[in-house]
Amino acid sequence: MSARSHSMTTTWRVFDRLRRGIGPRLLVRVLLFSVVSTLVLTLSQLYLDYRRDTGAINGRMSEIADSYGHSLGEGLWNLDRRQLELQIEGILRFPAVRFVEVRETTDRGDPMVVSGGARRDRPSVRHQFPLFRPARGEQHQLGVLTLEASFDDVYRALREKAVVILTGQGATIFVVSLFVLYLTHRLVTRHLTALAGFLRHYDVLRPPPPLSLQRRPPTENDELDDVVAAFETMRRTLEQAYANLRASEEVLRDYAETASDWFWATGSAHEFTYVSEQVRAFGFHESELLGRRRLDGADDVAAEPQKWREHMAILERHEPFRDFVFQRRRPDGTLQIVSASGKPVFDGEGRFTGYRGVARDITELRRAEEMLRDREQRIRDAQLELARRSRTRSTSRWRPSSQTPTPR
Repeated sequence: MSARSHSMTTTWRVFDRLRRGIGPRLLVRVLLFSVVSTLVLTLSQLYLDYRRDTGAINGRMSEIADSYGHSLGEGLWNLDRRQLELQIEGILRFPAVRFVEVRETTDRGDPMVVSGGARRDRPSVRHQFPLFRPARGEQHQLGVLTLEASFDDVYRALREKAVVILTGQGATIFVVSLFVLYLTHRLVTRHLTALAGFLRHYDVLRPPPPLSLQRRPPTENDELDDVVAAFETMRRTLEQAYANLRASEEVLRDYAETASDWFWATGSAHEFTYVSEQVRAFGFHESELLGRRRLDGADDVAAEPQKWREHMAILERHEPFRDFVFQRRRPDGTLQIVSASGKPVFDGEGRFTGYRGVARDITELRRAEEMLRDREQRIRDAQLELARRSRTRSTSRWRPSSQTPTPR
């Protein structure tokens, strides 16, 4: 059962591949058009032949009446049954004539009736012709000649002709259609398949040799040459654009590396999905950060919960942030202060996919700032102390000179 199912699946795949090809679809359309055209032309030809053959039968019956009318009239005049039978036998030898009757026109109750052939209830065609004989300078009607003819021979000939035409035309259509399919494959589809394969394996990082079709160069460029030329122009443009893009990326990377210490990227759940290797210079390895959130490695979450709540709210709103400062511990236990900036990333359908950004180690900068603040504070304290001592010294010198002597 499994082998049968596999065979059916393979057959369906082959059929589907053929159905989707240009050549088979063209073949089907050529066959349909040819069959319809052949049927229309064959029916038209058969109709014309039918009209001609039936017209010939009708004309022949009129000719029979004209040719045999005088002799049949003489036979009726003489009441010569034998002569009438011989005349009727001669008429029955004509093609398509199936029944002949000569009936006397008289007032008697038993008119002479001589007939031959097989009469049908519904003949294909029936004609009646009056039989006259001149007497005393006038034409007297002696009887009526009835002729019945059948179109069976016509129908048989038309069927045979239809079979011959359809068989010959069908074989011609089949051969021509196969030839059209072959020409289509040779001139178009094999080159399209080669072009599709070339494009499928094209890599702008490793450009292959220029595309060329496996055929003799035509005397004048055709549509396939235009396609190849357009692709080569597009490929050169793409490769030049990619080279310019790489140069621009190098410049931007230089600027970014100058302005930051490492790059990072997070997923939709804010876990790190990428960390540049520059982070190793600051005591971390990429594997230690991948899959973890910024919040997981922070050392100041408990000390500054409000700051982290506001930062996580920004991340949930998918808003950009800049210079978010937090603390974390290096693997050796020392404290590190980091400043991170990031921008949300969305896919082509507008779905949030994460953040991309940069980070800087500002530990030494913060220490320098703290040292500077300490020095500034000590200077301010020293200045205040100096001012206080100056005021105290001035007060001490003023008090003795300002006392008034007590009178004795």
